[in-house]
Order: sequence, then structure tokens, then C-alpha cells
Amino acid sequence: MKKLLLAASTLLLALQPAAAPAQAVHDYKTMFDILQDGTRPCLFFKLNGVTTADPAVAGEWFAVPRYHLAFAEVFALIVTARTLNLTVRVTTNGATSCGVATVDTIYIRG
Repeated sequence: MKKLLLAASTLLLALQPAAAPAQAVHDYKTMFDILQDGTRPCLFFKLNGVTTADPAVAGEWFAVPRYHLAFAEVFALIVTARTLNLTVRVTTNGATSCGVATVDTIYIRG
């Protein structure tokens, strides 16, 4: 199962367009909260122990916009990590989506 998740998260990284250098890297963290409030086109989440998602953007929430090319896969990865209490690596790029820090990359740690 872990090998499949690692392969899937590696595929997600390959699908990511070239991005600006990461503003923040959060490694070996577990999911804390997941939120889809229905009023904004983003999936939101928090990580355990993270009080600043990105130094360029105030707040502890991360966002994955629904227009992301691999939104369904990222959603599945986030829910799987939360359900199985797996650690993840999340990077941001200084941009905002739905008013909070935009996730640049995310993958489950093997």
C-alpha cells in the first residue's frame, strides 16, 4: 500500500508545472484538518504543528484550487494521508488561492 501511495505521489509531482522556488517546506507532518466549505473553489487543510503555512501569506491554512490539473488525485492523496495518519511533505510557492497559501507540491512520505 505504501509503495502504491509513494508511486502515486511521485506521479503527482511529475504532473506539476514548473514553479517558482518553494517559499516554505513542511516535511514529515500529518494532516490536522480538511475543509471544503462550498463557498470557495478550494480544498483547505492544516498540518499538525504548522502555524505559518507560508511566510509570504498569513495564516496556517493551505489551499489546493479546484482548477489544479490533478485536483482529484491531490484530494485523494490528502484524504488518504489523513485517514491513515501518514506523514506528508508540502511545499508552497508564495502564491495565494482562496485567500490562503497555495500548495505547490504535496506527497506522502515513504
